[in-house]
This record gives sequence, C-alpha cells and structure tokens, in this order.
Amino acid sequence: MGQPRKAQQTVFYTLLLCIAFLIPFILGIPADAPIKKIIVLAVEGAGYSVFPSLLRQDYVKWKSTNPGVKSRNDYASIGWGLLGALMYLTMAALIMTFQR
Repeated sequence: MGQPRKAQQTVFYTLLLCIAFLIPFILGIPADAPIKKIIVLAVEGAGYSVFPSLLRQDYVKWKSTNPGVKSRNDYASIGWGLLGALMYLTMAALIMTFQR
C-alpha cells in the first residue's frame, strides 16, 4: 500500500523475533511440560491481536488518502499465504530436527 520499506521491516522483524524467541524457548522446555502448550498458544494469540492492530492504522490512513482505489482482494493474496505456510512448515521441521 505504498510502503514497501515498512512491509520489509515487518517481515524481517517477525522472522527475527520468531527465531530469537520461539525456537530456543520451545527447544528449551521439555516436550511433556504442560506450560509449553499454554505459552505457545499465548504467543500465537498475541500475534493475531498485535499485527492486525498495527496494520489497521496504516490501512485506515491509506484508505483516507486513496478513496477511489480498491485494495487487493483475498484471492490475489493466496501466494503470500502459501509462502507463510511454507515458512511455518520449514520452522516446524527445523524444530523437530533439533529436538532429537
């Protein structure tokens, strides 16, 4: 939406935080610990609540400055969703590999 630098920074910081926080944290807690599932769900829920609120402010600002332009529909964004799913599966494979 006209802010490629901010988009790149968002992706970079998201990956950096996932690597810096989640992977060592998940690997450091024993697999049978019940707190592990709670913490992972809390981090996932925080991602669903924090990122939309950050993006919503930019979207409202963009929408007010570009009233005649339509944003891309969901079907045009399927590629990004597939890329995200591939990254998620890659991180899961890395975690399973290093847990042994």
